[in-house]
Amino acid sequence: MNRIFAVLMGILFLLSACQKEESFELGQPAQGSLQSDLGTCLPKNVNGSYVVNQSLTDSNYIDVTLNIIQTGYYSIVTDSVNGYFFRAEGNFINPGINTVRLRGSGKPIQDGDNVFTVFFDTSFCSVQITVIPAGSSGGTATYTMDGAGSDCTGFTIAGDYNAGTALGTTNTVSLNVNVTTPGTWAISTPAVGGFSFSGAGTFTTPGIQTIQLTGSGTPTAAGTQMFMITAGATSCSFPVTVIGGT
Repeated sequence: MNRIFAVLMGILFLLSACQKEESFELGQPAQGSLQSDLGTCLPKNVNGSYVVNQSLTDSNYIDVTLNIIQTGYYSIVTDSVNGYFFRAEGNFINPGINTVRLRGSGKPIQDGDNVFTVFFDTSFCSVQITVIPAGSSGGTATYTMDGAGSDCTGFTIAGDYNAGTALGTTNTVSLNVNVTTPGTWAISTPAVGGFSFSGAGTFTTPGIQTIQLTGSGTPTAAGTQMFMITAGATSCSFPVTVIGGT
C-alpha cells in the first residue's frame, strides 16, 4: 500500500511540474473580456460554409472582438455543438480592442441553427451558425444588393434609436438582395455614430430575397446617420435617424 501511495504521489508531482513548466513557457495569462450585446458576440464575423457530414477547413472560422486589459497568453474556445467547435491560441501584445480568429474543427452532424458559446477569461458570448443539408449548395453565396450603386431600395428600419440608449434585438434593418448562387452569407456595416448592423445566414434558393441585420452599440448623438452595406462588388446605403436621449 505504501509503495502504491508513493507511486501516486510521484505521478502527481510530475504532473504538477509539467503544468508549472508549461505555464512558465506560455507566460502570464491575458485578461480581458469578449465584446457582446445582450449575450451575442459583437462585432463578429462568421466565415465558411457549414454542410452536414462535411469536415471543416481553414475557411471555417469565427472572428470575435475582445477588450484586453492585461497582455499575455490566451486560449479562446467554444463549446462543442453538433459535432464541431472553434478554438484559438496565441499572445496578446497590445492592450485594448483586439480581434481573434477561432478556427473550426470537426464535422456537422445535422442541419439547422447551432448556437456556440465563446469563452475567454471570465467572459462569454454566443455566435449562431447555420448548417445546411448534405447535397445543398455549399460555399459562400453570390448575391447583389437591391439598389446597388446608390441608395438601398426597399429597406425597412425597425426599432427606436435614441442617443445614449444601447440598441437591442428590436433594432433591425431589412434589405432586399438578388441571389445568383445559394450558400452562406454574412454582412456587417461599419460603425457610424457609435452603432452598426450585422447579420448572417444561408440562402437555399436563387432570386430576390430579404435579409435582416440587427443593430448593436449605442448611438452617440441625435441626427441622421448613413450606413454603407457591401455584397461582393456591389454596395448601397441606407439612413437611420437618431433622436435625442430618452
